[in-house]
Amino acid sequence: MASTIACFGAAHIDRTARSEGPLLAGTSNPVSWSESHGGVARNIAACLARLGVPVQLFSMVGGDRAGGEIIAALTDLGIDAAGVARAEEPTGSYMAALDGKGDLALGLTDDKLYERLDEDWAARVGGLASGADIWIVDTNLSERTLIKLFAQRPAVTRILADPVSVAKAGRLKSQLAELDTLFPDAGEAALLTGLPVSSIAEAGRAAERLCTMGAGAAVVTMGREGLCWAEGRGQWRHMPALSAVLHDVTGAGDALVAGTVFELWRRKSWNLERSLGAGLAAAAVTLEQDGAAPVALTPDAIQARQDEG
Repeated sequence: MASTIACFGAAHIDRTARSEGPLLAGTSNPVSWSESHGGVARNIAACLARLGVPVQLFSMVGGDRAGGEIIAALTDLGIDAAGVARAEEPTGSYMAALDGKGDLALGLTDDKLYERLDEDWAARVGGLASGADIWIVDTNLSERTLIKLFAQRPAVTRILADPVSVAKAGRLKSQLAELDTLFPDAGEAALLTGLPVSSIAEAGRAAERLCTMGAGAAVVTMGREGLCWAEGRGQWRHMPALSAVLHDVTGAGDALVAGTVFELWRRKSWNLERSLGAGLAAAAVTLEQDGAAPVALTPDAIQARQDEG
């Protein structure tokens, strides 16, 4: 298994507005604001670093103060941030509006900066990450960039992918055969497969369909209902979510990916079912904290949450 994990994709500023009650459309809503560092690839890398996994991040931030602060924070976490380029444009941002329960009501992204992560960039960073046995990619990268990046991977490298959003998931459709494991949510799985995904059974069928479409394994997440997964030509299976007192959904899906990879890395064997249990535990820990990659996310916390069942 990998001595180093390489993450490719977004690193930006997360701004979260938490409503003090039910969100009402078309009018002003009282909220509390918070700001932190985010981006799917950055969140996964930060979670892995908190879990003691050596990790590289390949991304781009702006030449502004926010970009410098992101790089400094990555370095403080022990992440190899040499692959985080800087541009003259402002650092990207994501704004999440959470309802009174902590669920996402609306997400808004300014991600134009990632258009500069092009095929030439992919050709460069693919070589820099050739020593990592696991690559984790997000679809803040364009389809052309993903194609070029996948062409650079060493034969022994496994690729895991997070589709990020319904708007961006389609960028993976032509490349499913390159993926060892795919982690879509219900909406992303529906977009990729053309199937309805509104129940556990439908999520399971979508996971199987993604495998028949080329993915080595597919993990369809269903929020409070847990996840459904399929591998190879096997039948889909369901794993329930672990109990958590919901505080903030931000980064929970990223923690699921990171917890799964942490277990694969720690055990040094590719046992997806066992590793998904650690991923669900990491997601549960994150749901109870502010923001992505919380300090509370530790190997002991994952083990304790698994022991609780």
